Amino acid sequence: MSYRSAAIDMVDADSPWSGSYLGYHSLTNENFAKTIDLAPLLREFDPSDLKGAKDRFFVTQLAYKGERATEERAMLERRTGQA
Repeated sequence: MSYRSAAIDMVDADSPWSGSYLGYHSLTNENFAKTIDLAPLLREFDPSDLKGAKDRFFVTQLAYKGERATEERAMLERRTGQA
């Protein structure tokens, strides 16, 4: 399984009601490249570099660049369409 598929499944499996942050977003094959930049996730970083902090973590990239999910139903329909 690819990282992209696993990340999409992780976001889809989450729910806003679980208290987690991921379920509020819609991550698909179509918008993955616009939302998640893998390079900052994989390289070492300088802790004093505050400017690049938002790209260091998957969750913060999703928050800054991700599409907001509109309804749980829309998320489920999209998920079954990708299967």
